Amino acid sequence: MESVPKASFFIPALSLVLLLSVCLLSSGCMEPYPSAPPEQPAATPTGESGVIQPTASGTPAGEVRLEDRPSGYVMRSFGLVPYEAPPDYRITYIDSLAKRDGAGAVFIEGRLKNDGPSNLRYLHVTYHLFDASGNVLGNVEAEIEYLPAGMTWHYTTTSLRTDAYQYYGLAAEVAQ
Repeated sequence: MESVPKASFFIPALSLVLLLSVCLLSSGCMEPYPSAPPEQPAATPTGESGVIQPTASGTPAGEVRLEDRPSGYVMRSFGLVPYEAPPDYRITYIDSLAKRDGAGAVFIEGRLKNDGPSNLRYLHVTYHLFDASGNVLGNVEAEIEYLPAGMTWHYTTTSLRTDAYQYYGLAAEVAQ
């Protein structure tokens, strides 16, 4: 029986690992380590304790707006995609109504319109559900992958099972 040299397995395996690494880096699935961490804006002296003045961009010093982040990812139906700054958009909330399903879970149905000049490739809305004392019971949310300019979206959020529900409020919207 003839023995096979160990080096003959090592070279193809190393080549395969390098090829997979290059493919993942070029497809955006992996990100190389940055050479230096992103710089945070410097605080503006105020003379008053506890008060932070906004920087030239209008953002309080030390706070980084989502659209100013150098990188990040957003979960979409097909996986994680790199975050991009949202286009110029205007959302008009036409109506919304909280309802209960047969099991007693609360969900929200509503309509909103993209009144902006740009198509939205992604829109995610989140609502807080509150009890009578104003405590947050949980969140319900809805998302759409594409909303053309001028179009109306009829949405139904996820549901939350709770007996203490009294009212809801818009918590956040994320657009791309």
